[in-house]
Amino acid sequence: MDQQEETIEQINKKKRIQSTSSFPLDLISEILSKLPAKSVGRFRCVSKLWSSITTAPYFINKFETQSRQKKPSLLVTFKKGDKLFAFSIPQNRQSSNEPHTIPSQPVHSYHMTYPKSRRFFPRASVHGLICCFQKAKKLIIWNPTTRKFYTLTKPEKRWRKYATFLLGYDPTDAKYKVLCIRFCDTTDEGCVLTLGSAQESWRRIKTNHKHYVNTYPAYVCTNGFIYYTAYTDKTDRVGFIMSFDVRSEKFRMIKYPWNTFWYFSVLIYQGTLACLRSNIPGHTMTLWILQDAEKHVWSPKDFLVPFHYYDQSLKLVCNLIGITDAGEIVYIPEKCYKSFYVIYYDSERNKFHRVEYKGIADDESRLKNGLVRSRLFNIPIVRNHMESLIHCPGFQMWHPKTTWIPNKPNTSLISKPENIYYKAYTDKTERFGFIMSFDVRSEKKNMFGLLKTFLRLYLTMSGETTEQIHKKARIKSQESVVRSSFPLDLISEILSKLPAKSVGRFRCVSKLWSSVTTDPYFINKFETQSRQRKPSLLLTFKRADRLFVFSIPQDRQPSNYEYHSIASQPVHSYHMTYPKSRRFFPRASVHGLISCFQEETKPIIWNPTTRKLLTLTKPEKSWDYATFFLGYDPVDAKHKVLCMRFDETIDEYRVFALGSAQESWKRIKTSHKHYVNSYPTRHVCTNGFIYYNAYSDKTERFGFIMSFDVRSEEFHVIKLPCNNSRPGGILASYEGRLACVTHNAAGDGTILWTLMDAEKHEWSRRDLPIPIPFYDRSLETAFNFIGITDAGEFVYVPNRFRKLYYVLFYDPKRNKFHRVGFNGIADDESRLKHGLVNSRLYNIPVVMNHIESLRSF
Repeated sequence: MDQQEETIEQINKKKRIQSTSSFPLDLISEILSKLPAKSVGRFRCVSKLWSSITTAPYFINKFETQSRQKKPSLLVTFKKGDKLFAFSIPQNRQSSNEPHTIPSQPVHSYHMTYPKSRRFFPRASVHGLICCFQKAKKLIIWNPTTRKFYTLTKPEKRWRKYATFLLGYDPTDAKYKVLCIRFCDTTDEGCVLTLGSAQESWRRIKTNHKHYVNTYPAYVCTNGFIYYTAYTDKTDRVGFIMSFDVRSEKFRMIKYPWNTFWYFSVLIYQGTLACLRSNIPGHTMTLWILQDAEKHVWSPKDFLVPFHYYDQSLKLVCNLIGITDAGEIVYIPEKCYKSFYVIYYDSERNKFHRVEYKGIADDESRLKNGLVRSRLFNIPIVRNHMESLIHCPGFQMWHPKTTWIPNKPNTSLISKPENIYYKAYTDKTERFGFIMSFDVRSEKKNMFGLLKTFLRLYLTMSGETTEQIHKKARIKSQESVVRSSFPLDLISEILSKLPAKSVGRFRCVSKLWSSVTTDPYFINKFETQSRQRKPSLLLTFKRADRLFVFSIPQDRQPSNYEYHSIASQPVHSYHMTYPKSRRFFPRASVHGLISCFQEETKPIIWNPTTRKLLTLTKPEKSWDYATFFLGYDPVDAKHKVLCMRFDETIDEYRVFALGSAQESWKRIKTSHKHYVNSYPTRHVCTNGFIYYNAYSDKTERFGFIMSFDVRSEEFHVIKLPCNNSRPGGILASYEGRLACVTHNAAGDGTILWTLMDAEKHEWSRRDLPIPIPFYDRSLETAFNFIGITDAGEFVYVPNRFRKLYYVLFYDPKRNKFHRVGFNGIADDESRLKHGLVNSRLYNIPVVMNHIESLRSF
């Protein structure tokens, strides 16, 4: 008994040491993301903590990024009975200068259970998932890495058996969507289902392009677009390509570069849509690469090989399956005997390279997999597959139904020489469960109550009294402040819905919670929640070395009252230390961060939520005059600073990426030389683009708008709505589009220009009966227009104010004004509190569209 007590004490001590690991979560996540998927699956069983880390969406996205860097693979799949065999082989060959090199390469393989009655027809691999077509108008989504399936419901009962499915991926929102279209019928409607959404149901969508698809249309998915072959009707032989934007769910037609029908294949070449077409009479091919989808521009590249060729040494016909990013064409033999071959054609050297893979059809593998007499020909091959740990709600393994649902791997299990006790549940919905007893000798099961029985068994096994157990519990609670049994994803979900101030306090609870709240996935999730809570207006002013910040709601409460509806709204405020010698001039708020202009050509990046400042280095020592724009790339979730010299026409600029490994300015050039003013405050950043007013030179009056792509770091010119437009237009974001607000020629009205097409320079005009600025007679104060809310309301702020701070909202749809007053800024109590009794408050800088952000520099 003493020896048994010592053993249990040692086990508990080891558990305490393991639970209080000194490794931070981000380091564990970084190490695990570089391991193969099979190893990650094993590490999930180590503890609840590691299981939560490896199932977090941020870790899954990071793992997929590492998987793409490891290069994709070819999946060789076939089904026999109720067993599905999957073989993974490298898609890109090893470099070699000799033709017909035949090295023996390793093959990773496994087999799993698949319903015997269901047909297996795998389609393209889209970001780690594969869709498998079904005859019964159902679709199966398969993740070969986790070996799990997901069966979709029927989209429409009236469609009977005539429907085809296309799987797509949106890299911006990291979401999978399935597009369903009726085939063998010209239609203008389809259905879309979003995997992992709260309501997993099909949504009906329509397109302006009626088209007809075959039973199995060739399709690919890249850069958030699904491309598939289509026709105008059943009699059309040439056809075209339909493009489906996975994010916006819009269709677009792309014409082929040819006018006659012949054999071709749709594929991805260096991240771009391409068509590989056989030339007449069929001895050569041409690769057509899409350059411009809107203008239907393609560029050709010729290959001196056919679609199908006969390998004399193998005495087999080899079929083309695709082309690698290196420009090599990949062939697969139509039959497989003992060795499985992949043939690569190098167009630059005009040479074939053949690679042999053992472990698929040789005698040992056939005997191992029970395929001794099976004929292997026309095996389905899936290209460009990468490992993915994605797990959507509803993914289920097909396995026999069991009576008892076991707990997680760390379930407490107690055994005696004659009995085994374990925790179980009646079904998946039960929360508490019970104790099952299994008699080893008689092989009978008995059910007991959970708490009392488990405690009694524990006392019997350990020989400890209740007082000793309570003493250990007190010591354990003192050793660790937080020993939560909640999974990390649940903790992250709860904390992300709290205000930033509360999240900052919870960081002090423990190292675990500090790692959770500083994780990049949590920060992105918190910003998403912040946008849903609606942005705010920031009022800022500086007195000596103190910076005062006031946050007020940007979107007003809905009201049916006419003009002069006055409500008292709460104001959140604080003050912080700011260098007394430095000037404070805040610019626009870009995804939670604000850039502050400095005369010393050193920009300051400010996070009002964390109250931290970052002073960037000077871009160039010779630059005495420079201006800065802060931008945000929503795809890579990165902030960048664009710097340029003003009062001079130049074509050279500097870009600084916040949070990058090498924090230095990068030099870029543009073919569009332009000139900017000293303080070009009229700029906006939306949808990953920075827009600002510019001029060809100092003498130009009207100018144009420059567009800077934050991700690709490219410039584009956008012409102003009309030649007689005044250059004083204020740039804003209206209904997700770039807008330019100017006053009319008479000065008593406003013109709202909305950009409809940046490439064609198309704008839509709307006249509004409000002036810029606006004078309020009741307050005897002029109000300046500062921007537009997400609801489409114009926002005006006063030049000066006394006790109440008023914000005017103009609704252009109803043509009504609403005025909202805010206490706590300039009233006597607030002035006395902040030491501003005799201070004059006018022309206070106001920043729109600010959201809370936890990003650190």
